[in-house]
Amino acid sequence: MFISHQSADISLTRAIVQLLEKALKLPARRIRCTSLDGYRLPVGADTDAQLLREVFAARVFFGVITPSSSASQYVLFELGARWGAKTPLAPLLARGANYKDITGPLAGLSALQLSDRNQVLQLIEDTAQHLETRLEPLSSFQKAVDEVVAQASRPARAIFGKDLNGSDEAEPGSESSTLVGAAPPGERFADPAYDDTATSHSSEKCAFAKLIGEPLAGLFVENGPDSGKWFFITNMTGRVRVGRSPSCEVTVSGDPRISRSHCRIEITRTPEKETQPYTLTIIDAGSGNGTLINGSEAQRHELKHLDLIQIGDLRIQLHILSPIHRH
Repeated sequence: MFISHQSADISLTRAIVQLLEKALKLPARRIRCTSLDGYRLPVGADTDAQLLREVFAARVFFGVITPSSSASQYVLFELGARWGAKTPLAPLLARGANYKDITGPLAGLSALQLSDRNQVLQLIEDTAQHLETRLEPLSSFQKAVDEVVAQASRPARAIFGKDLNGSDEAEPGSESSTLVGAAPPGERFADPAYDDTATSHSSEKCAFAKLIGEPLAGLFVENGPDSGKWFFITNMTGRVRVGRSPSCEVTVSGDPRISRSHCRIEITRTPEKETQPYTLTIIDAGSGNGTLINGSEAQRHELKHLDLIQIGDLRIQLHILSPIHRH
């Protein structure tokens, strides 16, 4: 079981975990909740790679959606990746978020409101059925249900130290982006496809995919010093430069055959193509040793799912995260 959440909502997430344990008798080892002690990733784990594996592999995936989580780049990526895998995903609304706040690819999913006791009970019943496990008597976990409802009814809090009314009461926790082209803390992307303003998000309701955009693809480094590392691309990225230079969005090391700015991937909106709203094109940037796509040298190539990019001896595979973009 994987619970995608923002660290500012840790008290709510803790209440959800305690409810699951009491109602379903789930051991801690079957629950992943990265901000909660006892449920974190193993020490020394490659965070990005393991998160991606577990997002895809979990039998049950809960996405806790609040005004705080709408500003979390990890939460938006995890939700988008899980949706793209076409595996069960349960959006859970809380702290002022409502059904209208679920936009983009998740808009068609049925969500539950955690401030409603009956819907919390439905969540437990649906989860027990999906896991094919026995539900404990209600009397043994009704206090845990009440705690989830109470936490879900609390006012929303933003992730950078202030709640939506401006008081400094956010719970401890921090986020760091692993997304290529992510917005700086407290800033917002402006894209006509998702937003008609460019104002701060701090006073607005949860607006799914407005802050970081829809995750489109992941670049997985297959070998070399950066082996196992992921770089993620969203529809807000625009351009991704690959090379040895620290100024590149994807900086790779250890191979002198790779130029400082070796190649770039350009992300283009194609709204006229219903099943291909975005195109990813790789362009060699005048490198000394060329860019190979699936073993053939290319100056310019429209990328497809699982294409293998090779620069020098380094191999990077493209993973399209949303099936609608696979072509």
